[in-house]
Amino acid sequence: MIMALEWCVGHVGRDESIEIYSDSRLVVMQASKKFKINSPSLLELNKRLAELAGNFKEVKFINVRRTNENIARVDKALNIFLDEKSEKRS
Repeated sequence: MIMALEWCVGHVGRDESIEIYSDSRLVVMQASKKFKINSPSLLELNKRLAELAGNFKEVKFINVRRTNENIARVDKALNIFLDEKSEKRS
């Protein structure tokens, strides 16, 4: 979610509403501040997420089922992105 919002910061206008989809209900509920976060490291990540979300008119975190057809496409694209990013560091 952080990487998605970081991308949006560079490519989407501040007056836009953003929808972020995830197949992790826990992460969506924590990002939406509906579930408490106890882990200090996760609290820091959630703080960063909130900072990024502040760049837009509205950000909605939406839970979708793992069987959603778009999840497989996103997973594949994300893996390619992460592989390319890892290769650049080497």
